[in-house]
Amino acid sequence: MMCIGGLLALMALAGTGQADEGRAAERAAERAAEEPPALESDRDLLILGDPYCPYSCDPAGGTEGYMVDLVRAIFEPQGYTVSYRMERWSHALRLTEQGHADLLAVVGQGRGREGLLFPALPQGRSQKGVASLRARQLHLHTAEELAVYRVAIARGYLFGPPLDGYIETHENDPDRIALVSGFGAQLTAQSLRLLEDGTVDLVLDDMHVLDGAARRLGLVERLAFQPLDGAVQDVFVGVSRLTPEARDLVRQLEEGIAALRADGRLARILGRYGLSDWETARPGNRPATGPSGPT
Repeated sequence: MMCIGGLLALMALAGTGQADEGRAAERAAERAAEEPPALESDRDLLILGDPYCPYSCDPAGGTEGYMVDLVRAIFEPQGYTVSYRMERWSHALRLTEQGHADLLAVVGQGRGREGLLFPALPQGRSQKGVASLRARQLHLHTAEELAVYRVAIARGYLFGPPLDGYIETHENDPDRIALVSGFGAQLTAQSLRLLEDGTVDLVLDDMHVLDGAARRLGLVERLAFQPLDGAVQDVFVGVSRLTPEARDLVRQLEEGIAALRADGRLARILGRYGLSDWETARPGNRPATGPSGPT
């Protein structure tokens, strides 16, 4: 009788366990129905950039650049895996146009960009200007007024009109232009050292890039910065025409920037680099107190 009783007890316990497992399975199914399914990535995105901080930076310095952050904020929630790699600018452009990378950071529209697609909304706005030694009194505002100075300019970069026309006209005149070759932050640093030792009178570049390089080199107190009138260029994350779903990626960039701006995430991302939304700065196009790049 004891054996039979024990067997019946075990059968009852087994039945209870099965019932509990069934209820647990039902609860799990209910939770799964309430929660959105996790997105599975079937696309890896590679974004290239020449270190041009704060737009795209050397990750060894602790940041990837706000444009890379924007790409991650837009695409990773959609199930994409985003990888970022630094390349020399001319190489990065060629790799992206040939389809070896999907995205290219910090690129302006214009000649030599036929292999890229651009979203309707920009991912930044670049104010070009010059750095000079603080002791030099400057009174220039336009590209034409650069002619009386020797200016250090990064080789192979486009700065937008009217600067590109001036550079193209005078790039073979060593009394007016010193073309500087290099990679990323080293390139800007090399230009500023030419300024320090008197080899050139001015360094032409993006105002935020100049300011950030001067801070890293401890030169802020020795330099003065001046924006140039009309030298403002929208900059984008370009999409390779050869990448799969290129036009869909362009659409997602457009919608993503609008969404990030609307919910405040764009302001938070830019704030990490000491920047503000370029759209709010559009009317003046010139910073009142000079650049305010990352510290």
